[in-house]
Amino acid sequence: MVRGFSPLDEELELGPGAFSPDLMEGIVLLGAQMPFERVPHTLDHFTRVAIGGETARRLTERAGAALEAIERVEAAQLEREWV
Repeated sequence: MVRGFSPLDEELELGPGAFSPDLMEGIVLLGAQMPFERVPHTLDHFTRVAIGGETARRLTERAGAALEAIERVEAAQLEREWV
């Protein structure tokens, strides 16, 4: 048996990280709406998953950077099309 592997990992779309995509989305949504220090309490209230404020900050900022990169590519594409 391989340690750390569950046959459901692929079915549940679990990546190498500790959180499912849905949980990651919830953390990021909370992090975008409230101070990072409040995210752990709110997340725990609804999901019974414990994280730290630093984890909420890191994941939210990473998602924000990814969104910003996508928007820059799209803006550059629009600029090329309008010229």
